[in-house]
Amino acid sequence: IQVGISGYAPSGEITTDIDPTRPINEFTFKNENLYNIENPNITLDFDDKMEINRITTPKSLETLPGTTTYQYKAVLTNGQTVTGVLNAGEDLTTNGNDFIKSVVLTPNMLAAGADATYGPNHIKAYGKLSDKVKNGDNLITKIGANYATNIDGKTVFSTITPDPTCTQVVKEKSAAFGTYGYQTKNSAG
Repeated sequence: IQVGISGYAPSGEITTDIDPTRPINEFTFKNENLYNIENPNITLDFDDKMEINRITTPKSLETLPGTTTYQYKAVLTNGQTVTGVLNAGEDLTTNGNDFIKSVVLTPNMLAAGADATYGPNHIKAYGKLSDKVKNGDNLITKIGANYATNIDGKTVFSTITPDPTCTQVVKEKSAAFGTYGYQTKNSAG
């Protein structure tokens, strides 16, 4: 399995006043093997200063054939662990001040050639930054994957190492102001 991760902005910077309708992170995955993989684990770990309250799962019959559900095991910032099953395309959400610290998503299967590397097919994490962030802080998010598969009657275990990371640098919100002046030869003065 190939995995990837991107941040809020291509610049690698994230401001304290982020738009909550845009994902803080997007995660991609792809099965480049010649065989289907059943129940692979995709692990997402979020920085302590990120307050993630929603994770979306991809749904695409064309690029993810046979992927119909995602089991999840999420650890919240209050230490509680929650588990369940989402249909492909559904969201994992939290309430109040309990945010997602980490989650293991387990698609029921990834067909040979399954590909969630295109925009609408990403796993997406939404939320906001903690009030504790400071200008210049580095916020680090990780993605990992592991799976077991049967090849010629033998179980083979695979793990992606090292886990790909995304570091985003906090920048204070800023505003720009510009002026423009013009004077013709007929203007007074």
